[in-house]
Amino acid sequence: MSNDRCTFHLKIGNTYKFIENPTFCKDGTPNEHGWKCFVKAANPDLEKYLPFVIEEVAFKLCSTAAVPKRIIKTDTSKKKHKKLQISYAGWGEYDIPI
Repeated sequence: MSNDRCTFHLKIGNTYKFIENPTFCKDGTPNEHGWKCFVKAANPDLEKYLPFVIEEVAFKLCSTAAVPKRIIKTDTSKKKHKKLQISYAGWGEYDIPI
């Protein structure tokens, strides 16, 4: 009897950096806060297998965002897989359901 199950640990989180030379919003507010929200393999050596485990990741941003729901789809046919992350410049504090 075979067991085709395995455990795949994910790291879900975000990063922040202050932008030294920001762009500006239409109202003149500087976009000096750069952030990323991501889903990745807890073990970096297993990152290449994510497209075989996860079909897509949906990031739900606040309703005032230009695109309040971002969906990143994986593709197993490509040798280099895109990262399951979103990046923005701007300020806001809210939970991001993934």
